[in-house]
Amino acid sequence: MGESADDTTGSITWAGFLAAERQLTATGCCQHPIRLRGRIDAIDLATGELAPVYDTTTEPGGVLMTACGNRRGTVCPACSAVYKRDARQLVQAGLSGGKGVPETVAAHPCVFATLTAPSFGPVHARRKRGTTVLPCRPRRDANARRYLPRHFARLTGLTLTELREVVAIRYVKVAEYQARGVVHFHAIIRLDAPGEDCQPPAAFFTAAMLCDAIGQAAATAAITTDPAPGRPAITLRFGRQTDARPVRHGPDLPGTGRALSVRAVANYIAKYATKALDAPGIPDRPLRSALDITGLRCSRHYTQMITTAWELGGGRLGPTGSRFCKWAHMLGYGGHFLTKSRRYSVTLGQLRQARTEHRRRQSHPAGEHDPWGRPLDEHVVLILSTWTYAGTGYTATPDAELALASAARARAHD
Repeated sequence: MGESADDTTGSITWAGFLAAERQLTATGCCQHPIRLRGRIDAIDLATGELAPVYDTTTEPGGVLMTACGNRRGTVCPACSAVYKRDARQLVQAGLSGGKGVPETVAAHPCVFATLTAPSFGPVHARRKRGTTVLPCRPRRDANARRYLPRHFARLTGLTLTELREVVAIRYVKVAEYQARGVVHFHAIIRLDAPGEDCQPPAAFFTAAMLCDAIGQAAATAAITTDPAPGRPAITLRFGRQTDARPVRHGPDLPGTGRALSVRAVANYIAKYATKALDAPGIPDRPLRSALDITGLRCSRHYTQMITTAWELGGGRLGPTGSRFCKWAHMLGYGGHFLTKSRRYSVTLGQLRQARTEHRRRQSHPAGEHDPWGRPLDEHVVLILSTWTYAGTGYTATPDAELALASAARARAHD
C-alpha cells in the first residue's frame, strides 16, 4: 500500500496491525496510555555475563504502552472499569468472604451508613452581644475525634479501653458528589473480634446497636474553624439526613428498602468509587493558573466553588501552594474517594498483584526462564530495568488511530 503526496490517509502493514493489537490488549484499551522507553537486561551472578531480555525498540513506535490507571470514568473508561471491578471485589470480600477473608465474616454485624453534608442556609447558631457577633466556642471534648467507638462504648456500658479489648470496628467508605457540589459518604461498617483473623464478635454486639451508635456519632461529630478577620469561627457538622441500615445476606433480598443485600451494597460502593461530579464543564485535571478559571464553561455555582477553593489556596500551585489550589477543579475536595480500615478486607494492591501474576502465568505457562534457558531465579540472575518517560497518549500515527478505534469498539461491546 502506498501513499501519494496529496493523500492524508495513513497506511499500516499487517505486522504493524498485529503489533498494535497486542499493545492495545496489554494496556486494556486504555484511552491515555503512558509511553515508556527502556530495556531489561540480565546479569549472570556467577560469571558476570550480560544478556538482553527486552528492549522497547521492538515495539511499535519504539515505546512500551502502559495503562494510565485513572479511576475516573470521564477520563479513561477502560481503566475506570478495572478499578470498579477491583472495588467491587474489595467491598464484597469484606461482606461475604473471599480473597483471603474467611466466609464466616458474612455472619458479623454489618451496617451500610450514609452521611450527608448540611443543607445550605444557617447550619449553626450565632451568638450576638449587641451588634457584635461572638465567635463559636468548641466543645470541651472537641479533640476527641474517635466519635463512633466512643458512642458505641457508651451504648454497651463499657469504657473505650474495655470496648477495644472485645470488639473491633472495620469499615470501607466511598465519597460521592451531590449535585450541589458537596460530598457525602457511604460506608460499610462491620464488627469483628480484635485480632487479624476476622473472627466474629460476641453475640451481645448487634447491628441494631451499631446503627444507634452511628447515628449518635454523626450527630456529635464537628470541626470548629479558626476565626478570621471580620468572620467568626464556624462549626461544621454532618447534616440531618444520616441513614444506617443493617446489611442482610440472602439470594432473594431486594437492592433497596430496609433489607440491603450484599450484592446491591457492593455494586453501589463500586459505582461511586469511579465517579466524580457528573456535571457539564467541570475540568478533569488540576488548574494551572487563574486563567483556567476564566475559561470554565460549567455553571455559575460550580465556577464560584472552584474560584473560592483557588483563592483559599493562595492562587498558586507547587511546593509553596496549598492543597486547595491542587484540588480546586474538584471543588476543593482532595480526599481519597475509596478508603478502608486496614483489616476490612483485601487491598487494591493485592488485587493488582494477583492480576499481574495471573498474566505472567498466561504468558509463561512453563514458568519464566532467563536468557540462558534456566528457570528464572533471582539468586542466580540479577535483572536490571531502565525506563524513561516518553509521554502520555497515542501519537498521531495510523497505529494510534487503529488503537483508538479498537478501544472505542471494546468499550461499546462492554
